Amino acid sequence: MKLCLSARAFAAPGGNYSVTVEDLIKLAKEIGYDGITLRRGQLDETTPEAEVDRIRELLRKYDAPCSFVAGASAGDEAGLKALCTIIDRAASVGAFVVQPTVRDHTEIPLMQRAADHAAAQNVVLAPQIHNHTAHENAEQAAELVDAVGRSNFGIAFEGSHLLLQQRPVRDGAAVRLLGKRIFSVCIQDYRLAPGEPDAGNYDGTPFKPCLPDDPRGVNLPDIFAALREIGYDGFVTVMAGGYPGMDHRTHFERYHSVLSKLI
Repeated sequence: MKLCLSARAFAAPGGNYSVTVEDLIKLAKEIGYDGITLRRGQLDETTPEAEVDRIRELLRKYDAPCSFVAGASAGDEAGLKALCTIIDRAASVGAFVVQPTVRDHTEIPLMQRAADHAAAQNVVLAPQIHNHTAHENAEQAAELVDAVGRSNFGIAFEGSHLLLQQRPVRDGAAVRLLGKRIFSVCIQDYRLAPGEPDAGNYDGTPFKPCLPDDPRGVNLPDIFAALREIGYDGFVTVMAGGYPGMDHRTHFERYHSVLSKLI
């Protein structure tokens, strides 16, 4: 498995980032990550072609793979066109996983067309487990992948949403249920925080971020044991946001230290 770093912690208002793509690559490499991922606002359907070319050259210059490019929902023909443009640009920079969103099963025919477009460029599509989608939990994600029925359509596994949803099937059990449908893995860590006045609220669930070795968070050892069982050997992307009282570099170093022992 290869570790990559997301710029999520550097997200700024208006779809901007407080770090450039080049500086993100440098930071990732200095810590020991293999590469990065590209989020909307860094590479999407609105990105000028000159910037797409520049990103491709930066990834080559630093020998930094891109684990995935964040896609878009394809709820209508305009959305499908935007997603196909993202797929084209992902392939052009050497990123062969795109992470779209499927809101409900009415979008399946459009997602099938997107998958067919992607297949022509050896790109796979892998929406991430996330609330308010048709891939909200492991069971829904498996059903969606099977309904789309394309060999290049799978799922991006992410465990903290299952913890916050308090799903009975989570951590390694969710990985085992999804099996070979997993095309990508994203890591961030949160814990439940009932009764804590400064907790965040996610769909009615009080939560706080936690460090990746906090036993109150997702069970990373169980997740990675299950990933090895199913033969997963793809990208693992750290997509953590900020952590109170810790600078981003130290935070990402902590993730790298913990995950390096598990992959």
